[in-house]
Amino acid sequence: NGYMPWRVDLTPALKEGENILLVRTFRPANHARWHTGVGLTRRCWLEAVPADHVVPDSVAITTPAVTRERATVRVVYEMAKGGRKEKTFTVENPRLWDVDDPHLYTVDVEGTPYRYGIRTIAWTVDDGFHLNGRRVQLNGVDLHSDMGPLGMAFNRSVMRRQLMVMKDMGANALRTSHNACDPQVLDLCDELGIVVWNECFDKWDGTSGRRKDENLEDY
Repeated sequence: NGYMPWRVDLTPALKEGENILLVRTFRPANHARWHTGVGLTRRCWLEAVPADHVVPDSVAITTPAVTRERATVRVVYEMAKGGRKEKTFTVENPRLWDVDDPHLYTVDVEGTPYRYGIRTIAWTVDDGFHLNGRRVQLNGVDLHSDMGPLGMAFNRSVMRRQLMVMKDMGANALRTSHNACDPQVLDLCDELGIVVWNECFDKWDGTSGRRKDENLEDY
């Protein structure tokens, strides 16, 4: 669909000389509870990588131990041929990521920079949400995946403006709805100091917008 990212390995289909790549979109009628638009609404690109490359979406950066004096950072990822790799290092006197000070660090993974924040979070029984050891009241909105009158195609500068307007209104939290958001939304929230409830679906029974007599094989 138009929300979930996917990739195609073109290597077996390439031939010597000129190659033509065709990307075609199709939207079945009445296939959602709201009109999602048509066409490409997310970034589309061609990427050339070496045979042994970082497997897409395999990089996981965690901070298993965090104090005001030091933080342990753990980076785990998969190489297409080299398999699982892991490295751990320490950051002294870390500057903690916060809604009021969204500081981000950068780590190099096989030549590509990845950003991450260092913080602690906790949900307490009698005092709500704690960020870096203090209670933080979450004030936020439920934001659908659209650019308002500009349509469904994602635009980073427009999204940043939306989030900045939210921040000016006092918001520090965001719930994405009701689909996988563009990864750039999460990047912007990291930059601006916004806590995210990253929702993927709000229905699980497979009935959303689908007729009982609909034959998906026709598509």
